[in-house]
Amino acid sequence: MPEIIASDGLPARDNGTWAKEKLSFLDEFGPRALLATKRKRERHFVDLFAGPGLNKDRRTGEEFPGSSIRAIKMRASADESTAFTHAVMVNVDPEDHDALRERVRRVVASGESRVPPTNIRYINGDANFVLPRVLDGINKRAYAFVLADIERPEHWPWSSMAELRSHGHESIGFAVLFPLDMAINRLISYDKDATAANADALTRFYGTEEWSRIADRRITDAQSPELRRELQELYMSRMRALGWEVVRIVRDVRFRGDHRLYKLIFATDHEAGANIAGWEGKHHEKQRDQLGLDL
Repeated sequence: MPEIIASDGLPARDNGTWAKEKLSFLDEFGPRALLATKRKRERHFVDLFAGPGLNKDRRTGEEFPGSSIRAIKMRASADESTAFTHAVMVNVDPEDHDALRERVRRVVASGESRVPPTNIRYINGDANFVLPRVLDGINKRAYAFVLADIERPEHWPWSSMAELRSHGHESIGFAVLFPLDMAINRLISYDKDATAANADALTRFYGTEEWSRIADRRITDAQSPELRRELQELYMSRMRALGWEVVRIVRDVRFRGDHRLYKLIFATDHEAGANIAGWEGKHHEKQRDQLGLDL
């Protein structure tokens, strides 16, 4: 697919309404999380798959900022003096890395960034490889919101999920895209040989072969909804086993109508974060119902 160039002359990520739905969690949860953690000396935003900083809908031409740009501008609800104090932006693609760095530079120059430029780190590398270094750079008592906006299971092996929990941080909110319909279902076929070819990738993603036993139980299309539910619950139950007190789906993102793409899963071991996520999820669903949105 050809590269998309935005109106600012830099590369953009090809995304549409579905990406807005995903980003809305950050928009609505973030300010309340900042308010709840205002007594913390440090509040870190970590974007492990940051992208170029801008999205463009190829179909409509609409452009909208990505997660890192939104985060550095973000302020706490009811307290504009509180914001993220640090930000880490990771990209494996060098063009995305350079584009994001330039867009952040422009935001800083405009005075819109709430994060001091000296506290913004850009890392051009594989998120899974650099994750230990990123976590080591965050004070154990600081608040950190970590986002893993993946597209395929191989982007986020279970070893990275375990790594995230292994550094002893007291207050982390973690949002991960669970690519159920856009990737995982496609890797699990009625053709056993085709599924076997994808087995290693799925086992690395789940950190267990239990997914294969779930897949083996599906015989007909009528069992597919149960397959999806069990695959999703397996992942979330394994997250809970790592010590996350609360693991919940905060977005069920669709392309159009009933064409599902992915789930956005949020995890926290902090009561305030769980309460905020619970409020935000109910508030968001109420707004969708009122507006009649069919995403």
